[in-house]
Amino acid sequence: MKCILILIVSAFYFLFDCTVLYAQQDLQLSQYMFNKLVYNPASTGSEKNILASAAFRTQWIGFDGQPITQTVSIQSPLNKLHGGVGLYLVNDVLGIERTTSFMVSYAYNKKLYL
Repeated sequence: MKCILILIVSAFYFLFDCTVLYAQQDLQLSQYMFNKLVYNPASTGSEKNILASAAFRTQWIGFDGQPITQTVSIQSPLNKLHGGVGLYLVNDVLGIERTTSFMVSYAYNKKLYL
């Protein structure tokens, strides 16, 4: 009897569940090797120079609502802070949805002596 009651309550829950679902489109880039800041913010300031990069990606050319992604990043070492700072900007368009975001990063760099 207890199992039947649990089965009925479970079926009622799954049939009449009115939760709202939200989904997201992940950013798609294909040239990660030119911009380490995208996948590893800890690499900020690891080079001795100021690094700037920009990328543009479009997919399904000729179709309405095609995905378009634009990224710009800059990072620089700061010796006074013993690390580096970086800025990463993203503009992503998919159909009628447009997402613009930015990321600021700081990484402390410590040399290891082995």
